[in-house]
Amino acid sequence: NYYNVHLDKTGVIQASIDTADFSALLLLLDADGNTISYDIESGGDGTPIIRQQLPPGDYLLILFNEDSFGGAYTLNYQYAPGPAAPCPVPTINPGDQATGILSGSSSCKDSVFLTDMYQVVLPVDGNLTLSLSSPDFSAFLDLHDAKDNDLTWGAQSADGSASFITADLPAGTYYVGAASMDLPGGYAL
Repeated sequence: NYYNVHLDKTGVIQASIDTADFSALLLLLDADGNTISYDIESGGDGTPIIRQQLPPGDYLLILFNEDSFGGAYTLNYQYAPGPAAPCPVPTINPGDQATGILSGSSSCKDSVFLTDMYQVVLPVDGNLTLSLSSPDFSAFLDLHDAKDNDLTWGAQSADGSASFITADLPAGTYYVGAASMDLPGGYAL
């Protein structure tokens, strides 16, 4: 099914399929048919959520049934005018543990994955070791420098429940993304 979305002002939309008799995929396109965002399960298994800041204009929200033809569903659509709230970037210090919950309705999203970002400040050159674990999703770590250059991605455990990075780095400020490659859920970094 197709839904036309028109925005008179810049704002944040959130669209979700709250219930469906089938595996649903949500796709958001601009007026020229270019993909802006898509999701299958940021709200949980079979619960797609798209949360996106958009400029004024016309958009198309498409719901795909990935299983079979037909089936009932409930689409929830919300719009909030104005810019999106900035994503928090807390600092994590060496030896500390951070815990959180990745959710399609509250977490930030990089270009693809649900992601919480953390700042790591190294006062001297050294070895940085990070681990991310989750009982709920396939874990993914991503390390960036202060200019947002992608430095390295984490290796995954055999079952996907953990991701690890070890890197020798000069003193400076770095950013680590704690991300889910599939479902939402809790994690420890």
